[in-house]
Amino acid sequence: MESSKKTALSSIGAVVLLVLASSLGRAFLEFFSNPEQGGIISPWYVTLEYFLFFLAVTVSIGMVVGAVTRESMLRSTVRAARFSPIIMLAPVLDLVFSGGSGACMAYLGSSGTPLAADFLTYFGKSVRCGITAGIRIELLIVFASIGLLVWKKTHSARRAALGLALGYAAVFAQLAIPGILGSIAGIAGHSAPWILKSVNESLLATNPTSASYPMFGFVTLMSQIHFLTIVAFSLTIWFFEKRNSFAAWMRNARPERIAYYLMLMLLGAVAASRLSPHSVSWVDMVGFACAAVVLTANWWAAVAINDLSDDVTDAASNPNRPLHAGTMDRESFRTLAAVFLGTAITGSIIVGYPFLFFMAVFQTMYAAYSIRETRWKNHFLKSSAVLGSVGISAILAGFFLFAPNYPVASLPLGTIVAAFVGLAVISNSKDYKDRKGDEADGVRTLPVAIGTKRAYLVVTVLMIAW
Repeated sequence: MESSKKTALSSIGAVVLLVLASSLGRAFLEFFSNPEQGGIISPWYVTLEYFLFFLAVTVSIGMVVGAVTRESMLRSTVRAARFSPIIMLAPVLDLVFSGGSGACMAYLGSSGTPLAADFLTYFGKSVRCGITAGIRIELLIVFASIGLLVWKKTHSARRAALGLALGYAAVFAQLAIPGILGSIAGIAGHSAPWILKSVNESLLATNPTSASYPMFGFVTLMSQIHFLTIVAFSLTIWFFEKRNSFAAWMRNARPERIAYYLMLMLLGAVAASRLSPHSVSWVDMVGFACAAVVLTANWWAAVAINDLSDDVTDAASNPNRPLHAGTMDRESFRTLAAVFLGTAITGSIIVGYPFLFFMAVFQTMYAAYSIRETRWKNHFLKSSAVLGSVGISAILAGFFLFAPNYPVASLPLGTIVAAFVGLAVISNSKDYKDRKGDEADGVRTLPVAIGTKRAYLVVTVLMIAW
């Protein structure tokens, strides 16, 4: 049991490392092969978008192979990641075919019927900037490898053909995101002008980076879509591969707390929207969806860290939680903490720096609150201050999500202090049910200090007064 969990963590790490190394190699080679690069190093957000794109492709291929062969999707994803250096072939081939001048690589932007034609004709006709000859040959090798692998595993020509077809569809969907968006919106012809217009009318255009890098908004939007795709695929693999672990975690996920912090973030976003003349667009809603996923992942990382540290309290007050019920072990929790934290950090980066800052405040405060070496929860005054600060960080994360350039000094300090006090007071209500465990663990919560009934009365009076 213990070794299998370590294998899961090492497998996830191997996938990330292999795809990252290969995507960096691909980005480096494109300095020479892609005329649009101009021979200069790509900005950080372009490099990140490359990584997320190729990670989404790798995970989708792993899912296809695993589903068709009826083998582990995670193991198939690792196998796909080991094959990821193939992505460095396309820029080399483009340099060779062009006599050294290279070729412009881009997403598929055709929408509607032309997009369907592109799908049926292996990425459509060659254009000045799009799916180059190098990419087509590279992917031909990938699709052939999928078919051969499925044949080797199943000895079924029908399954091999199905794996090849689904693999092609999965990769095509990633390459055709702009065209798919345009098709959904009913855009005729090429979707790029509509997407760029939408981006320029969104909050992404207010980011200072957009002034020096006009494509920042478009690249960030693509990164956000790839991020959401990876999260959805990963949850699907977790559900099918480790259904008992998935169910145990979801029972432990504290959905009411997720709703609480999402509500606080939404409150901040609504407050920001009232100060800004900007009207919320569909591009902004993609960013908000990423922010909601990040906040959830950040909270789940905090839950895993907290439960690893709360042995004594949970043994007495929450014996049905996974670690004490025996449905998950400590190594599983460490794996989940690492994965959730990595997800939260990556997602925060593509949402924006202000959001990243407040998510860092959220996580570090909660970690210091939970782990035994710091144990800021050991007295109700400290724990109230910490959880009040965590709540404020969620509000401000939502606020600066929709008002990224609003001066911090212009925020109404009195309102923030009042919100902090209210959140700090109400945070004590979660300790009523844990009094027995907290008392056994030496944690001096308000119910432990003055009794549950008196604590309930004090919190109620203070909230009414507030």
